[in-house]
Amino acid sequence: MGAGKTEFLKGCTETIVLSLLAQREMYGYELVEEIRARSKGALVIAQGTVYPLLYSLERKGLVRGRDARAAAGTRRRRYYALTRAGAAAVQDRVEVWRGLVLAMSRLVGGPAFVRG
Repeated sequence: MGAGKTEFLKGCTETIVLSLLAQREMYGYELVEEIRARSKGALVIAQGTVYPLLYSLERKGLVRGRDARAAAGTRRRRYYALTRAGAAAVQDRVEVWRGLVLAMSRLVGGPAFVRG
């Protein structure tokens, strides 16, 4: 991943994580794998990035964590879910993101830019 892509991703990571948590509760490694899978490997966020981000989001009141076991005999995991403030934040951020994608598509290549 080039330096420009890495810097851009740093600015998007919080929105990506909040958007995924808007869909369902997840634990850190699950978020890492979900991002990798949904982006078809184009976006890779390290566990060393996602856990500090989750702690920060929790301190800001955007997510809440709970410790639980997925099944009997498995290790404990900390699951994260959006709070009401987090749900409002993700709606605002997604709206901004959609506007940015539309503007960028107009600037750098029209409809072909947003194919996926």
